[in-house]
Amino acid sequence: MEYSDPSLLDFLCGIARDVLVQSCDKYYEHNLEAYLQVFLSFVQCIRRWFPIQERDDNIADNNEEMELDLMNDLLEYIKNTEEAERLMETEEFEQETGRSVEEMYKEDLKSREDNVLDYDDKVTEEKRPLPEHVSVTSCILKRCVMFVVGQRRAAAALALATLAAGLPVLESYHDELLPLVHQAWGPLAHRLATYEPLVWRRALDLLVTTATLARDFIHNRCVKEVMPHIYSQLKKWCESNVKDSCAYRDRVLMDTQEAALRALPPLLARVGARHRHLLDAFTCVQMFLSKKQPEPLQKLAVEFFVSMLNYDEGYTWHHLRSLCDNKDELPPPHTGPVQLHAFAGTPYRTENEDIHSNIQAIFETKCGHYHINK
Repeated sequence: MEYSDPSLLDFLCGIARDVLVQSCDKYYEHNLEAYLQVFLSFVQCIRRWFPIQERDDNIADNNEEMELDLMNDLLEYIKNTEEAERLMETEEFEQETGRSVEEMYKEDLKSREDNVLDYDDKVTEEKRPLPEHVSVTSCILKRCVMFVVGQRRAAAALALATLAAGLPVLESYHDELLPLVHQAWGPLAHRLATYEPLVWRRALDLLVTTATLARDFIHNRCVKEVMPHIYSQLKKWCESNVKDSCAYRDRVLMDTQEAALRALPPLLARVGARHRHLLDAFTCVQMFLSKKQPEPLQKLAVEFFVSMLNYDEGYTWHHLRSLCDNKDELPPPHTGPVQLHAFAGTPYRTENEDIHSNIQAIFETKCGHYHINK
């Protein structure tokens, strides 16, 4: 299918529908992996024929480019507070508007009554039929959900890969996307709670995709039901790395740890994680800053904190300051008439030699000078 084009869409959809029917027949269960491979190939073709605009991977806050000016913000807040208090003075407000508060209230009430819709006369607009490739993709993904928690690991991995590749096709069709995300959530959470290397990595990919497409829909469930399992696995692996100095030779385990550390920054950003949930992530990942960890994992831990500085600089800065636990003084900025005192404790240096080089690397990376000191 590498050199195919959309002119084959009707034929490909027909094949996919036939395979969907066969996959429901228990007498053909021995062909399950082959069926799932067909589904994955179909979704990959659809993604290639109908490109989806890639989302920006920059997880920095929207205000990243704006200079933070606390004094201006404070003065603006005081001004707005005074204005609100002034408007609360009924007599002064009535003099400015020329009408009493009661008259304005009655006017607003009448306006609302005039604008009330007669819902009995409203005609429900019929939904437009889904494009053929979207309809078939939706059917395939619903079928794949059923194989995520099966006993056959290869089938589960293929089903998860198909879901991760296929969900973006439904991005513009929320009536199809959200019910499917809800249906897949239970099996996905189960796979992330039980560690099987290949399946776990595929489940992690699907989690990031789901968080990208349905952030508000899964936010609470993600941070409460799934993230603790990811942190638990990372802590377990981290302790194992220290005990076994040859842990890096286990390529499968290393790949899984790298995948988890690489997935955390976009995952936290896309679910909109804030302080309490960021603290859980920071406490987990900071263990990989130790020089006793394999070097690739140290590098990913450094990159994690650099990404978090871009995402929530204030909270990340404060956490690193607490981690460094030094008495260095940070001179205050010049703020004109207001005199500020020096700040005790910085995130730039620590006396803990185990993490010192990587703490420095975090801020060197942020400034574009990355290296790990051995």
